[in-house]
Amino acid sequence: MRSIWINKNYIAKIASTVTGGIYAFLGFIGMLVPLDEILSDKMSIWVRSIISISVLTGIWCCCFIIVSVILMNKKRFKVLSANNGHALYLQYGDIFNANEVREPGKRRNIVIPVNRCFDTHVDNHIVSEQTLHGIAFKKLYASGKYTEETLALSIEKLLEKIEYENLSANEKPEGNRKRYPVGTVIDLPEMKTSITSYGHSAHLTVT
Repeated sequence: MRSIWINKNYIAKIASTVTGGIYAFLGFIGMLVPLDEILSDKMSIWVRSIISISVLTGIWCCCFIIVSVILMNKKRFKVLSANNGHALYLQYGDIFNANEVREPGKRRNIVIPVNRCFDTHVDNHIVSEQTLHGIAFKKLYASGKYTEETLALSIEKLLEKIEYENLSANEKPEGNRKRYPVGTVIDLPEMKTSITSYGHSAHLTVT
């Protein structure tokens, strides 16, 4: 039910499109077979209108349910097709599991939003362990190749030639106070990882 609620607008859009197609089909059939005979001539225009709207609403609800069931059993959706033959897909699953993609053996990029200060301390205050930022960094620590301190030092070294803004203690009481500009990119070669700042956040890209 949670996935349906999250995607309710998308599902409603598809259901409306299908309902419109059914309505157009019924209109075409009405040109060949009079459908107004289904409703009694003794009914007022208001009653006939209410019945028609109820039928249309019922069709839409049925379409919404059918689309929801189909989407609940589907993990991969095409959301955009480019002119060069490429496409953008939306897929549900574990972002860190290589088996989620069709070709696990090939290179893949995982883009994860992190803050522009590149904080590495996952303490549910500066960085929440429930976010992708926290989950990704904790996985780096669990691999044994980084600790919070060594990762912070590695990031700072790779960013040493990048201009940054020093935040005051009032602006950011805890964590790293160096805030880097939008679009900053660094690579962690030993982990085949790149980190990119973007917008009001940054992105950690693991390849």
